Amino acid sequence: MSGMSSADGTGRERKRESFNTVAALYDRYRRGYPREIVAQVVEAAGIGPGSRVLEIGPGTGQLTRPLLALGSRVTAVELGEALAAAGREKLARFPHLDIVISAFEDWELPREPFDAVVAATSFHWIAPEVRAPKAAQALKPGGSCWPSIPIMFGETTPHSFVIPRLII
Repeated sequence: MSGMSSADGTGRERKRESFNTVAALYDRYRRGYPREIVAQVVEAAGIGPGSRVLEIGPGTGQLTRPLLALGSRVTAVELGEALAAAGREKLARFPHLDIVISAFEDWELPREPFDAVVAATSFHWIAPEVRAPKAAQALKPGGSCWPSIPIMFGETTPHSFVIPRLII
C-alpha cells in the first residue's frame, strides 16, 4: 500500500493515487498558486538561488516551477508515474530538478539535508505517523517546512489568511 498504514484502508489509497490516472487533465485544469502566496512562503522559508528544496507530491509542477525559477535546486518526490512524467516534460528547461517516483513514506532520505520542505496540497495524503517526523529529518538545522499552501479562488490579498508552517 505504498507506505500507508493498514488503518488508512484501500479507499484512501485509491483516492491518493487517483490523480495519477488523470495526469493530463490534472495538469490542464489544476490552478497554480497565487504569486503572492508563493512569495510569502519563499520569503518566510528563506528559499532563493541555490536553496535545496524538497517538494512532496509536486503533481505536474504547479509550485515546482516558481521554485525553480528562483534558482532553487528541487528534489520532488511524486507518487504517480504519469504525474512525474508530465512534470519532467513541463519543467525540462530547468537543470536543477530531480523528480523521484516514490511514496514519500518509502523514499530514502539523502545524506545532505534540505533548506526547506514544501508540500503544497499533498501533506494530508501522507501516513500521519510518517509525514511530520520524516519531513523534520529531511531538514538541515534551522530549515523550514511548509506542509500546505492554500489555493484561493476569487479575490484575495496576500495577508487575508494564514499559511501554516510546521515548527520543527
